[in-house]
Amino acid sequence: MKMKWSSILFAFAVLSLSTYSSATTLAKMDFEDMVKAASACVVAEAMDVTYTQEQGGMVTLTTFKVMDTAFGDTDKTITVRTAGGMRSNSKIQMTEVVAGAPRFFKNAQSMLLLSEHGNSGHFNIVGVSQGVFPVANAVVSLPESMGANVSIDDAISLINERRNTDSNSKISQ
Repeated sequence: MKMKWSSILFAFAVLSLSTYSSATTLAKMDFEDMVKAASACVVAEAMDVTYTQEQGGMVTLTTFKVMDTAFGDTDKTITVRTAGGMRSNSKIQMTEVVAGAPRFFKNAQSMLLLSEHGNSGHFNIVGVSQGVFPVANAVVSLPESMGANVSIDDAISLINERRNTDSNSKISQ
């Protein structure tokens, strides 16, 4: 009988605590939807990473040098906001990790599908991290359905084909 009551109390505690927790589910976007949602697509190299606190949470600001542009209007350097970050201005370093948020390392290159972040002049990654495609030795790692590893020029062509196909279908409707 004692075991039964402890099991009931444990279950009640778990149910009570679960009402205080929350989770966000990120829907997987297909490549075409990401391209449609993007206001710009660039190939860029990470130059600098800084952290700031906004609305109670940490934000990482990564400055990129734009090397090539598939579409969109960007400056030669852009700042991309991602969730999470590090606070080291105290005796104890605090890190806020957000599942699915990309991390960029200095001098690493990526093809980025971007959306504008309000009027801040910053950009967000489309689909949190789904719009990030690593670049190494002038080869972009796209999804398998898009040809997997292709040259930067081929990746830009594929992306612009997707944008033009979407534009043409809207015109014909």
